[in-house]
Amino acid sequence: MMFAQICDLRNAYTEPNEPDVKLDTRALSKLRGLFLRHAITERELAQRVSSLPVTRTLSIAHKGFLPAHCVAQLLTARLFAKHSIPIHEWLESQIVECRSPVHPTVIELINAYASSCLPADGSRAVNEPLSEKFIEGLFAGDIVDEDMLVPRLLTFFFMLSLRSKIDKLDTASAFTYPYKPNMETRLPIRYMISVMSARSDDFQALRSPMLRVAAHFYSYMLPDANSLLYSVKADLTSKLERSDSFRESEIDRFLEAISTDTTRGVLYMERLEWSSLRTQIHLRKCVLHAMRVAIKHSMPAPFVASLTYVWNRIENVETVEFLEETVNALSGERITHEMLCDQPLLLYRCKDDVFKSGPLFSCFLRLLSFYHSAGRSILAHKLQTASASSANRQDQKAEREELARSLLGAQDSEMVQVLLEACWRFSNPEVQQLACEHIHQMFIADPVLLKLVHFQGYPVVMVPMAVRLIPSMHICLDFVHEMLALADMSKRLFAIVLITELAQQETVNALSGERITHEMLCDQPLLLYRCKDDVFKSGPLFSCFLRLLSFYHSAGRSILAHKLQTASASSANRQDQKAEREELARSLLGAQDSEMVQVLLEACWRFSNPEVQQLACEHIHQMFIADPVLLKLVHFQGYPVVMVPMAVRLIPSMHICLDFVHEMLALADMSKRLFAIVLITELAQQYRIEHSCIRVDLVLDVLWTLCRVLPCEEVFPLLPGVVPALARMMTVFPQLKDDVTYVLKGISKTATARIIASATVLKPASCPERKLIAEIDRVIAKQGDNCAVHGKFVLSPAKFWRGSVNFRMIRSIMSDYFAEHSRNENISNDWLAVARMLVEGGWNEQLGLTWETMFPNSTKAACPKAVAALERLRSNELQDDGLCPVCICEWERDESVRLVRMPCGHILHERCILPWLKRTNSCPVCRHELPCEDPLYETYKKQQERRREREADLAELHDSMFS
Repeated sequence: MMFAQICDLRNAYTEPNEPDVKLDTRALSKLRGLFLRHAITERELAQRVSSLPVTRTLSIAHKGFLPAHCVAQLLTARLFAKHSIPIHEWLESQIVECRSPVHPTVIELINAYASSCLPADGSRAVNEPLSEKFIEGLFAGDIVDEDMLVPRLLTFFFMLSLRSKIDKLDTASAFTYPYKPNMETRLPIRYMISVMSARSDDFQALRSPMLRVAAHFYSYMLPDANSLLYSVKADLTSKLERSDSFRESEIDRFLEAISTDTTRGVLYMERLEWSSLRTQIHLRKCVLHAMRVAIKHSMPAPFVASLTYVWNRIENVETVEFLEETVNALSGERITHEMLCDQPLLLYRCKDDVFKSGPLFSCFLRLLSFYHSAGRSILAHKLQTASASSANRQDQKAEREELARSLLGAQDSEMVQVLLEACWRFSNPEVQQLACEHIHQMFIADPVLLKLVHFQGYPVVMVPMAVRLIPSMHICLDFVHEMLALADMSKRLFAIVLITELAQQETVNALSGERITHEMLCDQPLLLYRCKDDVFKSGPLFSCFLRLLSFYHSAGRSILAHKLQTASASSANRQDQKAEREELARSLLGAQDSEMVQVLLEACWRFSNPEVQQLACEHIHQMFIADPVLLKLVHFQGYPVVMVPMAVRLIPSMHICLDFVHEMLALADMSKRLFAIVLITELAQQYRIEHSCIRVDLVLDVLWTLCRVLPCEEVFPLLPGVVPALARMMTVFPQLKDDVTYVLKGISKTATARIIASATVLKPASCPERKLIAEIDRVIAKQGDNCAVHGKFVLSPAKFWRGSVNFRMIRSIMSDYFAEHSRNENISNDWLAVARMLVEGGWNEQLGLTWETMFPNSTKAACPKAVAALERLRSNELQDDGLCPVCICEWERDESVRLVRMPCGHILHERCILPWLKRTNSCPVCRHELPCEDPLYETYKKQQERRREREADLAELHDSMFS
């Protein structure tokens, strides 16, 4: 009576017209304690709630506080289990009364009930789960019964929730799953989940938690793309069954007599194809009977096509029993679902007729995919459960995972090989196409399987079929070269045949006509140059090519930098290894960039498309600006001389070559010198500046020296290419035409000497020497008679400073001049001014003049500050005896005798070294120099030091490029 009054009081407070009553949480807890202490006990409360009537046809339409709310609260508090009050019968009754749309409270109720069936917080008191008898009775009967759909879904959700919570229990708990192991798999899981997914509005509260636990245990039973192909969703969405006049006995009767009346059988099967899904499910035994008939007799193609269509629709929603019966119909043997999950290869026991019919073979592949996924899912769940119950988790888990990978790899490899052999054996084009598409999906899902299958091998006669019909076979190009290194000759033969077929088949990739992966391009961006010639003939296509080139050029650099950073972080000897890696990386990137520029120049030059050349040179310009060292590296390595005019004309940054092109003239390779001369000529024509004039003058000096020093046989190959460049130099810099003419005449003399040297052989007019002489005569005649050279040159300051006179002509004059005046003690100030001008401008080095030649009477006194900074010693401070190198006297052991230690380490008397340093700045023993008092001499020393550094750098550069 008191409980009824409390309920009335509660309903009174919840009337719509009454104001809301708000109580503090602590007040509610206190009120609950007083209520349970004085009004009713926990046990009485639990007993009263367990006797509440269930809500009939419970759905989301029911509003307010329901008995399900009370039961859910007490289940959460575990009161039923605490006082051993059975509640499972009430829950069974309520589940049966549930309808769609599902009420959200029912989901909370099921979750709370599943949790209460397991021990928690040290308490061993649990509720009894739903009885196995109730579950079997609930799922007995028609699987498409609309009234039983929601109760079955809720019951299945309870079973999965309970199983999921058991897996999370501590391993010390002795609680086990209360139902038979194969009980769940016999339920219509696929149909229930398919309906729930199709009617999401009716199962909005249940869909998300159900799919979460179902995907964990039965991912292979979830709806897939196959249900879309066979229009299953439309039938599952409808709650009304379409009436179709089919009798099972009548269908069985015509199937028995189908061998004599195939037309009627085809009509019946086409009618069944257009019937509703529920009708097809009711007639699933007839479908299996028809499949046995199709295997036994040679049935028409329309009959088999309609049959397999109906079978695929049923297979999307039926239980595993239907799949078992299908396997039995195809193989004629008794093979259970559990056996197929453990060993999917048992499916290959099907009769040969299955591999001769395309539609039947598609059903076989569907079964193969299902049991392949089922086996993997079950094995993964077993591994997870075993790892959770293992004491030494890490070691045992790694070992189990390795064994599982080996098992699955062996199964998959054997599956592919047997599938290839089976479809090859019967030579059915449709079957071969279906099989190869299935194998392609397996290879895409696991590329390692592709490598495993081909390293294990299969008959060579199947290779052409596999390459032709399996799109993913191009991946073999990444590892087929490894097979050629195997010791087994049969494997090598297999690899050769495979390479031959792949080379003939693979014509993908829009630009190159080859299969080039992203990883390959990141490692080697130069693979992009395999593009077809049409790419370099079209400006828009070439712009796309340059975009790809920029992307993979940056990607390769970024990946290499990341690898270097990772390797440096994991290295023990970080500094040495880091420096070595960075040096190797710079060398690799420099070589790649240089080759990229050279090939790009050659490619755009080859097709002579102005738009392509402009785009290519702009791209090269950006590379040169980003890395000026690359410009020097490219030109020291060289490229065809005919491309130099295009490069100078279209690449704005080519003017930087004026800073180092003179170094190329010192190379031993005559082709490099010719390249440098042509490059200087083009740069001088493009940039008519003083710097260009100096470089042209240097070219004349080098050519004159080569003609005088080297034998004719060595220098002559250079000369025919030089004459046109010299002719253009006369046009670019008219002030140099006398010098150019002088060099041309020297070249003409060299050619004449070559003719005279071979006087025993008559040289025709077409010989290279006579052609060269004729070409020089034409050049000189074109410039006029005012270019005659008389062999003497006058050194005027104005002509000297504008670069008209080169050092070849004045070196001997200046050397004699200084040699003559150096003997005269009364040197004029003008002479000294010229000498100082040559030193300060750096001209003395190019004229071959040393300090002693220009200033023979000068004194190089040491700087007073440097002398004052020298270390002073007392003779008695030295432990060893010694001699002063100047006076050849021993050091006296007297404190008054002072010594001086030079920076080179030599020790001398102070009275001896100080007068010495007033006349010269060097040590009298080793000639180690101190800073000089004359700033001009310090300038001369710095110039000599820079010259030695340049020579060392140039030697190192040459060694790195040509070693």
